[in-house]
Amino acid sequence: MTIKQLSENFSVSGELSEQDFSTLKELGVNLVINVRPDNESSEQVSNEDYQEISRAHSIEYAFMPVKPCEYTDADIKKMQALIQSTDGRVHSFCRTGARAAHLWALTNKQKLSYANLQEILAQHAYDLSPIALRFK
Repeated sequence: MTIKQLSENFSVSGELSEQDFSTLKELGVNLVINVRPDNESSEQVSNEDYQEISRAHSIEYAFMPVKPCEYTDADIKKMQALIQSTDGRVHSFCRTGARAAHLWALTNKQKLSYANLQEILAQHAYDLSPIALRFK
């Protein structure tokens, strides 16, 4: 797992393994948000299994599946509410981390400019241009 720290309390990555939850726990993460829908690929871990793994590591877990670049206002509000629901660190993931990064950027568009958000994401090889219209 390659953790990409987007802010002091928010990080993203691609798919997680069970061992990754131990690492996240050691890093002080207390909420993991899975934005990848079940059954995108045959080898991916299911939401149900992630719930069990999270519970075993005493990490809160949320499942909010989204398709790439198809983020609704409700998705953005839900992500924002989840992030605000904890005082600790939050980690979100999907297949590559891009959806998680996009949602984080969308929750911060009132605080930071599109250029600032694009710069932060570009440092981690993510791109906001596919959803640029959401920032107008």
